[in-house]
Amino acid sequence: AELVDGGWQAKRLHKLIVTSNTWKQSSNHPRHEEYVQRDAGNRLWWRAERRRLDAEALWDALLAASGELALRVGGPSFRPAIAPEALEGLSKKGAAWTESPAEEQRRRGLYIYSQRSLLAPFLTTFDYSDTTLPCAARDVTIVAPQALALLNDSLVHQRSRALANRVVAEASGLDTPGRVRLAWSRALGREPADDELQLSLAHLERQQVNFASRPASSAATSDAAALAFESLCHVLLNSNEFLYVD
Repeated sequence: AELVDGGWQAKRLHKLIVTSNTWKQSSNHPRHEEYVQRDAGNRLWWRAERRRLDAEALWDALLAASGELALRVGGPSFRPAIAPEALEGLSKKGAAWTESPAEEQRRRGLYIYSQRSLLAPFLTTFDYSDTTLPCAARDVTIVAPQALALLNDSLVHQRSRALANRVVAEASGLDTPGRVRLAWSRALGREPADDELQLSLAHLERQQVNFASRPASSAATSDAAALAFESLCHVLLNSNEFLYVD
């Protein structure tokens, strides 16, 4: 009826949907325990469905948290870095892929160049669209390689380092708990609860001891405190709260 009454204007219907209270709900309903007994399948939409960030949104979120996201609009696409291991087996590994300058790779995921025969493994892990087939709707998977990609991929480690450097630069004069609160705020958009703060401080202390105990020739011993803080930022970027929209 709304579509007909609006003269079959889809934009009007879209506006009605995205400004409705149902659309703006959180998946964390204050009366969850009560309502789940009556409608466990959420058939009546009494809460939002929790969803994982898609590949491009995750790319943007990582860069936004580290303060590196370039918001320039338009222009040619950029080629993200692809690990040499992903190029093994190609007949011309050196010429198969030339990544764009680092500054260009800080643009939004909307501008990522898609080569049908060679897609960035990090993106495909998070259900980047299959460019070899028609795609009316993307698959949404939750699989172990996604956790491993967030834990080990160089992109995430670089963003963790950048986030740590951002916090240190912005937190001039703050003590360690203050820097931890700022890191949580930049990564997750909120400050940690008291127990979360204590766990973060314990992680910093434990990791600083770990890095300081490395062999003297190791680069890890040069600045154990900085590496420990980078480790904390890495944990935050690996959290479910960062990866999922509530």
